[in-house]
This record gives sequence, C-alpha cells and structure tokens, in this order.
Amino acid sequence: MKNIKSLSLAALFFSVAIHGRLQGSLFLTGGYVDYAGGSAPIGFTLTFNRTPDFLTVDSFNRQADAFQFYIGTSTNIPIGNAPLASLVRGGEIHVAGDIPIRDQSPPSGDPNSGGWGPIRGSVSYSLTGQTLTFSVPASLLNVSSPFGYELLLTTYGATSADYLRVSGGPIVVPEPSTISLALLGLGFIFWQVRRSLPNTY
Repeated sequence: MKNIKSLSLAALFFSVAIHGRLQGSLFLTGGYVDYAGGSAPIGFTLTFNRTPDFLTVDSFNRQADAFQFYIGTSTNIPIGNAPLASLVRGGEIHVAGDIPIRDQSPPSGDPNSGGWGPIRGSVSYSLTGQTLTFSVPASLLNVSSPFGYELLLTTYGATSADYLRVSGGPIVVPEPSTISLALLGLGFIFWQVRRSLPNTY
C-alpha cells in the first residue's frame, strides 16, 4: 500500500510537471522569419504551444504573454546591448491592439516602452488559434539585408523561452526541455520507490 501511495504521488508530480510545461509558460512549436533582403517586407510566423493571451495585464502592467524581437544590424546574432536595427515589441499589443516597432535609443518617455527608444511605426497582426502572423516593411524594421535576431518570450514578465537565429529560414525550436522534465519525473518515481523499500543492507 505504501508503495502504491508513493507511486501515485510521484505520478501526480510527473503529471503536474508536464502539464506546466505544456500549458503554463509560452514557448514555440515552430516559426519562420521570411526575408530575402532588399525592400521586400519581412513576414513573421510564430506557432506557440497554446493560444497566447496578448491582452490581459497584471497589476504591474505586464502582459500575460509577450514576445520581443531584437533585430540585429547584420547577420551577427544580437545579444545583450549590441547595436540593434530595431525592436519588435509584442509586449505592447495590449496598449493599442497592434505591434509597435521601436528604435533601440534614446530612451522614450513612454511608460510602455520598456526603456527602449521611440516608436518607428506599428503593424497589425493575425492570431489564428496558436499561430501568429504579421508583416513588417523592411524600412520600418530598419534593415536592407539578412539580419540576425533574438526572440524572447515572456509570461507576466518572466522569460519562458529565448531563440537565436538569422532571417530567411525557420526558427529552430529545441526539444530537450520536455525530455528533461520527463527524466526528472521518472527519476522522482524511482526515488520514491527506492525510498519505500525496506533497508536490506
């Protein structure tokens, strides 16, 4: 009976862990940044693990689900405070119902800016189920050739996923996180079983 109870608790823990990964924080299951260079518009497609909530905010004005593209000035992947061509601010969708594109600096006095620069312009978006699509003119994104980017996803301000890539192809979505959770859950089950066995040595 004790072994069954331990297994039941372990299975519950495992189920909660996997459910949290699949239904809690926002992450990608696929995506694409379509751009060949020149003046052609840049098409963005993001498919999430669940339907994102871009309209709800908490008491700190943090959007329930948000994304932000750091657009590089070249194909070098932009990280940290590297010079940026622009930023795609999906975390401001709740403000006016569109996606603002901002400069990196100088800091804007806008309380919704996140400390980034003034708005260059905004674009509309389409959300169909779990897939978000939008298009940005190259001039608005401040690019004229393929670029590196970093895509950050957040859930109420907490980072849930981070992707680095170069425009013109699919967004590589790593798989290890779910596998790691599965191993963690299995490890917990084995630990509970071993713990419930009598000490024979």
